[in-house]
Amino acid sequence: SKVVKYLQRLPSHFNVKIILGKLYQHPDLLEKLCRVHLSCNYEVLISPEHFPELLSKSSFGIFGTGIVTYEAMCLGVIPFNFGISDFHTLKGSLIEEKGAGFYVGDLRKSDLLIDFIEKIQEIYKNDELASSIRNNAMNLIDGDSQSRIIAAIKKEIINPYNLQS
Repeated sequence: SKVVKYLQRLPSHFNVKIILGKLYQHPDLLEKLCRVHLSCNYEVLISPEHFPELLSKSSFGIFGTGIVTYEAMCLGVIPFNFGISDFHTLKGSLIEEKGAGFYVGDLRKSDLLIDFIEKIQEIYKNDELASSIRNNAMNLIDGDSQSRIIAAIKKEIINPYNLQS
């Protein structure tokens, strides 16, 4: 629901598909929030069978920094990632550090790290930027992603406060 409130700043010419998993517990509430807050065209879909096709036709996606983020990046979809755990923050930050997408922030906290609506509009106006992000994403998806995530986790465990030795 926090994400829907952020989306209210999208221009009316945007078309948004909000895709929920079949275990999402409050689709009626989300639908109501969309009616109240969104001025753009939107559709709420619950576990659509044609999800891969929907994803492949998207320019960008707003994700929970899970496996769908990587699937989207493989399809050239620019990810904007939210976290709901420290692990999500770690993965989202790694993706942003590599220039392959954006980490928006942790939904458990109130502050966002970036104004992602502004960033979405910037990407729409700049094909060169969008192309660069897509290329970085393809370079990141090289079969070694898990090793990078494990290295980042080890670094956090060994030196959680990033202290200099």
